[in-house]
Amino acid sequence: NYSNWWFPRWHYKYGNCYTFNGGIDEDYEPIRVLSTSKPGPSQGLSLRLNIQQEDYLKYVSDEAGVRVILHDQGMMPFPYLEGFSVSPGTATSVGIQKTVISRVDRFGNHTCWNVDGLDEDNIYRKFHQITKYTQQTCHNSCVGKTQLDECGCSEYSYPSNASACDAFNSTIRKCLWKIHHRFNEDKLPCMEECGQPCRENVIQKTISMSQWPSTPYQTYEKEKNLNFSTQSSLLLNIFYNELNYQRIEESFVYDEINLLADVGGQLGLWIGVSVITVFELIELFALILTRLFKRRRTEDRVNNMAIP
Repeated sequence: NYSNWWFPRWHYKYGNCYTFNGGIDEDYEPIRVLSTSKPGPSQGLSLRLNIQQEDYLKYVSDEAGVRVILHDQGMMPFPYLEGFSVSPGTATSVGIQKTVISRVDRFGNHTCWNVDGLDEDNIYRKFHQITKYTQQTCHNSCVGKTQLDECGCSEYSYPSNASACDAFNSTIRKCLWKIHHRFNEDKLPCMEECGQPCRENVIQKTISMSQWPSTPYQTYEKEKNLNFSTQSSLLLNIFYNELNYQRIEESFVYDEINLLADVGGQLGLWIGVSVITVFELIELFALILTRLFKRRRTEDRVNNMAIP
């Protein structure tokens, strides 16, 4: 029974959505994360879905299917912005492979942000217990908080304990429009805090589709299930292509060691000076000073012996 691994969540555009293997249950309590040790379609997640297209609203739903997004545990999903669609009457196979991107915050000035450092005042942390930082989470929280501060409400797409904005109020509509315009122009103050994460897991997807079920198999399905319809049924398989992953690391092209090496090289090339030469000169001066000191002591000793 895998029902405990399905976590429901309401989405403003798609309605009821479900997260599988998200690491938490309906009460936001941590649960065991399922894992696999083998690649291939037989070792992944296989879903057979009935989207009940006959229940779609006539003037509201302009497309049929399901929306799918793959993401790490602890991250906020944004299916409308980052997901992909699966059509009814098809068998869709999604092979995945992970790419890990590591960035460097050299001077600690937030050229990138800690992925585990989602701010306490982020609206998705407050209302959905999201703990992982992403740029999209930061952007949406920035817009939602700005709407609440300046308009006294926020759009229903952003979680909030305040009432949703009245779309029929011209003053509120104008206020919301100004905020979206400033967001598109990168002029919201909180946008400065929405840099790239220092560590990012990117899921590379290879998607293929075929007709499902085949024409001969439809007869068998209809005999087994009188309500079966290719207009409402689909098959979805998600699996690892390979269990290895690609790692992309950001590093310094020019550091202190390179600087010292280049300075020494340029000095040696243009004025014939190198580190060894400098030490040889120091040694030469030390020998000369030692020689002069010994010679002076010898002369003083001879003069003292010559006095009657």
